[in-house]
Amino acid sequence: MQDQRAKIHVIGHSHIAALGAAASIREEGGDRFAFFELQKPPYKPAISGGVVNPALLERITAILESIENPAFALSIGGAFHSVVALANHPSPYYVVGPWLGYDPGSEQLIPFSLMREVMREKMSWQLEVIRTIADVLPQRVINLQPPPPLPDAEFIKESPGVYQEVIEAHGVMPAEVRYTVWRIQSDLFEEACRENDIEFLHAPPATVDDRGFLAREAWRADPTHGNAWYGEQVLQQVERYFETRKRAS
Repeated sequence: MQDQRAKIHVIGHSHIAALGAAASIREEGGDRFAFFELQKPPYKPAISGGVVNPALLERITAILESIENPAFALSIGGAFHSVVALANHPSPYYVVGPWLGYDPGSEQLIPFSLMREVMREKMSWQLEVIRTIADVLPQRVINLQPPPPLPDAEFIKESPGVYQEVIEAHGVMPAEVRYTVWRIQSDLFEEACRENDIEFLHAPPATVDDRGFLAREAWRADPTHGNAWYGEQVLQQVERYFETRKRAS
């Protein structure tokens, strides 16, 4: 069995693109990371019937059999908060959490507890992906928090990505509401990780502004994902985590 403890295998959906972009432009150390994109064949869908995708399971098994103490990082889902709350709803609503205040207009209030349970139900598949993949991985596994939302509605309107049509029709949801929905999503991911002995890594402090939104340096022409600079901060965070774990073992 090879001793390649420095190799870090990143399994996830679209948010790993920023990490891959960062790794590809590194002068050194980019090859420490291997990426498995779950939104593309042959790893899509990641699970089916409560079982890990056969192609993904084959790769994981090969890694476990050939590498001593392999390290795995998950980045499952993460963009669902944008589906729910990037654009205003045709029937405007707001939800208030314990993090940021919001001064509503004529929008309908959705209770925080109700929104949390609705999100839990709608995210059930993503949460099941975390649990199912974690079952076949060793203890050295972490899950990465998706990047927080952008605070700037005008920037989002200028770079709406796949949300262009709905944003043109209804506008951008207030930043405080978008943040609350993102935090609910993040907390549900973190809860699932605790239940499955997975370490949940929050976004690196340098990538978050003083209100909790994505820092300007991390923006890209996309309302949901971070850029390569953001990806590099996460790669460094992941490296530090596993190096600390290695020294402690």
